[in-house]
Amino acid sequence: MGMKQILVMMAALVLVGCGDKSASPTPKGEPKVPPPATEAEVQVTPVLSPEPKTVPSSEEKLIADLIVEQAIRESLGKPRGELTERDAAVIKDLHLDGSQITDEGLKNVAKLQHLERLDLSDTKITDAGLKEVAKLQKLKSLRLNDTEISDEGLKEVAKLKKLEKLDLNFTQITDNGAAELQKALPNCRISAPNPPRRTP
Repeated sequence: MGMKQILVMMAALVLVGCGDKSASPTPKGEPKVPPPATEAEVQVTPVLSPEPKTVPSSEEKLIADLIVEQAIRESLGKPRGELTERDAAVIKDLHLDGSQITDEGLKNVAKLQHLERLDLSDTKITDAGLKEVAKLQKLKSLRLNDTEISDEGLKEVAKLKKLEKLDLNFTQITDNGAAELQKALPNCRISAPNPPRRTP
């Protein structure tokens, strides 16, 4: 036997001998079936469960503050259903007097850009909350009596140029603060412990 023949036979043995010796030979033309996998070779594919339905977060809601939402629903006569931009556009009058509204809740009130009358009397709002109220440029009437509002908060109220009526009784407002506000809003009737005189 020549060297060439020995090499060919070795190559044939290597090719044929590479398969699994324990597997039974398969007839020609049939696909070779792999042996069953051992426990170490078994791969577990995790079953993905469907994502749970998410409840819209408060950021997605038009009005997230429940106190403000309730007052809007009462004003609209809409006890159920989602509050929409259209609902916000038709609100002209909002009564939050005697409620637990906070300065944070006033951020939701500021979304009601067509609001003309707002009652915040007998609430815990502070001067800081008036920064949100100052965004309501269509306000004509604002009641702040029985609150902790001081002269500092009046700087924000002075930005409400369409204001016609303002109630400041039983607040921390000084006579000087009320007089300065009257200068800034000459067409506004200010009700305060010692109301300043309006200039004609």
